[in-house]
Amino acid sequence: GDSGGALVCNGLAIGVLSSGCANPDDASIFSKISSHLDFIDGVINEKSSGATTV
Repeated sequence: GDSGGALVCNGLAIGVLSSGCANPDDASIFSKISSHLDFIDGVINEKSSGATTV
């Protein structure tokens, strides 16, 4: 499926597809990336420090 696909506006990723349908008449649901920046930064910093979570 397309879940996780980016919503891009003017070359900037602003959303990630959470739920949707191939029918253009049905709405898709996106998660706003800027609402999750603390989480994203934490994951990136954890990965770059060499830490591994199991």
